[in-house]
Amino acid sequence: MAQLFSLGCYTFMNIRTSFRLAVIVTFAFVFAGRSQGVILNAGDTWSYQFSTLDYIGSQPSAGSMPFSFSVTTLSPSYTTVSYQLFEQPSDSLIYSGGYIFAGNSTGSSGVSFLSPYPWQSLDGSITFSADAPVSIDSLTIQVIRPGTVVSEPFGDVVTSWDIFQTTVTPTPEPTTLSLLTAAVAAFGLFRFVIRKPQPNKSPEPTAVGAVSSAIAVRVAGRRWLSFFR
Repeated sequence: MAQLFSLGCYTFMNIRTSFRLAVIVTFAFVFAGRSQGVILNAGDTWSYQFSTLDYIGSQPSAGSMPFSFSVTTLSPSYTTVSYQLFEQPSDSLIYSGGYIFAGNSTGSSGVSFLSPYPWQSLDGSITFSADAPVSIDSLTIQVIRPGTVVSEPFGDVVTSWDIFQTTVTPTPEPTTLSLLTAAVAAFGLFRFVIRKPQPNKSPEPTAVGAVSSAIAVRVAGRRWLSFFR
């Protein structure tokens, strides 16, 4: 019974240590590679491509905000973020623009209206570039398509418009530093686990075994003393 209790305690400690290992490795990934959005240095480009958008409802008017984004500038100087909108799969350029953001600040920009409405096939891409370090924190893409069309004597009239939209929070891939930090943390805790002393698994002496040992010692003692008589 004592052996089972000791083995159970050891198993519980191993499970608890393994859980701690998983938590620490996870935090190592999060904090070692933590960054706000996708980081662009001067001259870098980053593209986001989509082939479908979520249907969120309809509206009677055709107003649209086809594209907007938010950034955090990582330089004390003014930063110009440029963007290009493409139709896919033809990769044809729809629009090219940019916006100047103040240094060390968070802001947003975008395109309020384009005619004709872009991305009617819900398939397109956006490419960003910057002249100073900046973080692309999020971007929103919206497509307006004709919904209900009514035939009138003077022509077809769109009475409602379908709205398709998605908001994306870019996530950077793990950096070499974050992967190295996580690996070191995992290796260190693994060595800690395997170096922990194993519980004594040898069976404890029973009452019969203890009595037998005592008798054997007593008999041996008498024989040893009789040798000198």
